[in-house]
Amino acid sequence: MVSKALFDPTAIDEMVDYYENRIGPHIVAKIVATAWNNAAFKHRLLTEPLLVV
Repeated sequence: MVSKALFDPTAIDEMVDYYENRIGPHIVAKIVATAWNNAAFKHRLLTEPLLVV
C-alpha cells in the first residue's frame, strides 16, 4: 500500500509508535505491579477502576 502511495510511510511509523508506546500492554503491567505493591491503590482499582486510570 505504501508502494501504491495509498499510505505515507511516516504516518505508518507514527501509528506503530503510538500503539507500541502509549497503548501497549506495558501500561496494564504497570497498573498491576502498582496494585501488588500498594494496597490502597489496589482497593481503589477494584472499587473505582475508571478513577484510578
